[in-house]
Amino acid sequence: MKDNSKSFSIILQKGANPPKHYWLYPKTIKNILLSFSFIFIVVSSVAIGLSLFYLGDYFTFLSTKKTLDNKILALELEIKDERANWESERRKLENIALEKTNKGLSSLQLIKTLPQAKDITKDLIVEVDNMKVSLNQNDLEFHFHLSNQSTKNRISGRLFTVFNYQNKVLIYPPPKDLESIKFNEGEFFSIARFRRSLIPFKNENIIADKLDSSTLKVIIFSLEGDLIFEKSFKVKEILE
Repeated sequence: MKDNSKSFSIILQKGANPPKHYWLYPKTIKNILLSFSFIFIVVSSVAIGLSLFYLGDYFTFLSTKKTLDNKILALELEIKDERANWESERRKLENIALEKTNKGLSSLQLIKTLPQAKDITKDLIVEVDNMKVSLNQNDLEFHFHLSNQSTKNRISGRLFTVFNYQNKVLIYPPPKDLESIKFNEGEFFSIARFRRSLIPFKNENIIADKLDSSTLKVIIFSLEGDLIFEKSFKVKEILE
């Protein structure tokens, strides 16, 4: 018969069934504790290993992402530089072509454009509406909406505004040479749907009572030099 003096006694009873008596010996308890310790060590080791694995992947991802971000930034800067160079070369070629031509379109002699340029105002590419004129301390401000009427997602071009006031012809943006105005000197725009535009004529001492016969004309060219919009407005009819 075993010596139970160093053992632990456990009595379990379920419902009305007779109780069951269990003895736990020190050796059994020791083996159970060793088993739990072994399982704990194994689980901890696996958890640490997985943590280190995924942590390493995470830092690798951050390093790779930073490298890719730097490459993307470098490419964006390179594209920007190339675009600026292309734009500069394009303007040089345009100016060379414009220097060789002595007139504009047959319908518009005021502004010089490229020899192959066409008048395509009937194609209804852009529209100007919601016009209004305001006077602010004898400075005139012309407000309007410029909208994309074409099937293209975006329209870009060059815009001039000609203000006939008494015996003067004022042009915005102011050209470098009134005797030789080039289409690519116009205000650049690029619109998807529409934009609000403000054209200022400052320091001209404009008087409201002398605007009866004054007109504003909006002239718009495509980037290729084609005339895509031309329309005049009587200032008195849109003066606020």
